[in-house]
Amino acid sequence: SLGVTSTNQPTITDVAPASVDLAGGSTITLTGTKFGAAGASDVSISVGGVPCNSVTIVSATSATCIVAGGVSGTAPLQLSAGTEASALYTSFSYTGTVTCTNCAEQDFNK
Repeated sequence: SLGVTSTNQPTITDVAPASVDLAGGSTITLTGTKFGAAGASDVSISVGGVPCNSVTIVSATSATCIVAGGVSGTAPLQLSAGTEASALYTSFSYTGTVTCTNCAEQDFNK
């Protein structure tokens, strides 16, 4: 059988910045195609499986969101627009280390 590819499937070609602090709270800008109309509300963006906050579709080729906290390392970024298949971007990452003050080792073993 032949695979069917939607011509309306969004694509992500770039994300700026390419990495953010693992604490989250940073705004990222996605560049690509077929994100939907400016102001579209049927678009979701997630990083490492965690939904972004304040997703804004600037245009069919640009979107912004505020990333939640994550784990240091590469985090796949996914954009879903309406009922179309999702776009996946794998060159995004979290950086930094977690600093724990006044923490007991047993707190991490629960």
